[in-house]
Amino acid sequence: VVAVVAIGLLWGGQRRRAFGLHAYAAAFLALSALGGGFATTIAKSLVGRPRPPWNGVWSYEPTSSYPSAHSQGGITVWVALGLIALVLVPGRVRWVISIPLLVLGPVIGVSRAVLGVHWSSDVLGGWSLGGAWMAMSAVIIVLIATGAARRRNESSDPPA
Repeated sequence: VVAVVAIGLLWGGQRRRAFGLHAYAAAFLALSALGGGFATTIAKSLVGRPRPPWNGVWSYEPTSSYPSAHSQGGITVWVALGLIALVLVPGRVRWVISIPLLVLGPVIGVSRAVLGVHWSSDVLGGWSLGGAWMAMSAVIIVLIATGAARRRNESSDPPA
């Protein structure tokens, strides 16, 4: 999903002559999703918390429990997509697209606790890590965009 949307953003931005904003949105999505997954993998290996006792009803998960990677991914992918839709999609359609995405992210985490494959604190940890990583990704992209705009403005100023 991340790759398809990022490529679509880049392609759509070129067609609309708004490549900069779309490229930054694609970079934000990629950094948020990929970096969030990487951060969760590191956190799981550091914490090594066992999962709740498995009752065999739903599924067996062999990896560590804390933080929930699905909960983190719900934030760094689906909520990030919802935020991108809020910025880039015009008119009332933005709400039709963004609200389900913004709701889906947290619901994924809740489903992990309901299925019994995570403790509630695993879900909260995944949401927290995902939210923090997504926010950091946004700050990084804004700093890059601001620096690029500043360099463009400085290069277009006439010499004194």
